[in-house]
Amino acid sequence: MVGVVEDFNYTSLKQNIEPLVIAPNPDRNVVLVRLRSGNLPNDIEWIKNAYARVAPMYPCEYTFLDEKFGELYRNDLRQQNILSIFSGLAILIACLGLFGLTSFTVTKRTREIGVRKVLGSSVQNIILLLSKELLRPVLVATLIAIPVAYAVMHNWLENFAFRTGMPWWIFVLSACITVAIALCTVTIKATKAALANPTKSLRGD
Repeated sequence: MVGVVEDFNYTSLKQNIEPLVIAPNPDRNVVLVRLRSGNLPNDIEWIKNAYARVAPMYPCEYTFLDEKFGELYRNDLRQQNILSIFSGLAILIACLGLFGLTSFTVTKRTREIGVRKVLGSSVQNIILLLSKELLRPVLVATLIAIPVAYAVMHNWLENFAFRTGMPWWIFVLSACITVAIALCTVTIKATKAALANPTKSLRGD
C-alpha cells in the first residue's frame, strides 16, 4: 500500500517537520508492540518469554514510546519545576517583606491613625489610606515586570519551531493576582491597626 499521510512531529517541537519516508522494509531488530494499560507487567513478561523462544541468544531490551517522547522535553519539564519552586519562594518572601513594611508603616503612623479615628475616620477609610500608600510600589513593580516577562517569554518561545501566542489577558490576570495577594497581605495588618483603640495610641510615647 502506497500513500501520503499528513505531516506529524516525530522529533521535538523545537525542530521543524522534515521529510519522512515510511518504508515497509522488514526490520528484524526492532518490534513495535501496542499494549493495553492495566496489566503491563504480565504483558511484558509474556513478550519476553515469546522473544526468548525465538531468539534465545540475544537479550530482550525494551523501551516505552511515551517515555522516549518525554525525554525530548525533560529539560523543559525540569526547568518548569525549578521555576515553579523559585516563583513560590519569591512570592512568599515578597509577602513577608510587604507584611514587615506594613507593620513598620503602621507603627510609625500609630498616632496619626488614632487622631483620624478620633476625628471621625471610619475603619474602611484608614484601611484604604494605608493600602494606597503600600500598594503603590507593588503597582510600579508590576508595570516593570510585565514587559520584562514578555521579553523573556518571547525569547524562550523562539526555541520552538511551533510557537503559541501570548494573549494580553495573561499579563492582566497575573497583575490582578499579584495585586490581590499584596492587598490581602496589607489588609490583614491595616485592619488590625484600624480597629485598635485610639486612646491607647494617643496615650503612648
